[in-house]
Amino acid sequence: MRAHASSPSEAHVADVGGYTPFAFVHFNDQELMHDIEVEVKASALMCYNLWADPERLQEFLEFIEDYTDLNAKAEAEKVEVDGITAGITLMYRFGTYPTLELKFVANRTDDVPGEVFAFESVEGMPIVGAVEFAEDVEADHTKVRFRVVYKMPVELGLFEESVSVRNNVEWLLRKYLGKFKQMAESGVF
Repeated sequence: MRAHASSPSEAHVADVGGYTPFAFVHFNDQELMHDIEVEVKASALMCYNLWADPERLQEFLEFIEDYTDLNAKAEAEKVEVDGITAGITLMYRFGTYPTLELKFVANRTDDVPGEVFAFESVEGMPIVGAVEFAEDVEADHTKVRFRVVYKMPVELGLFEESVSVRNNVEWLLRKYLGKFKQMAESGVF
């Protein structure tokens, strides 16, 4: 499995075995869930700030291809977005199967700096997630808990069982949270 950090060009697509644009991706009713916790030697606010900053988020959640702040875009274009906060594009590839382009538009459903950052899609890929930050000042660390639930892409389910996909995404998320931990603890970002 390889997550991508750049847009798939024709040459890039040939290298990775194909590409399925979002318009051709469908989702079944089966939900996949992840609940991962990591202890970070950094303040809850510092950890929160990394998750709340789209540029930093893309540095450690490597399958995020694009993050568009729709509120800033709406302000610039002087239009209302009715609480929608972000447009997100993910690139996911399982084994040698074609890369799936997964898109969603999300609202922040809960946002308390240093405590919680939660979101839910209102369009596109069905996904709900939250990051909770619990600082233990005496132990000098923060427990960061990432939970996400999403629907399985039908096209991927034609080739792989959901448990395989879930395990692969779990492995990636743990890897990405390890990178987040390194970033937060280094204080260099």
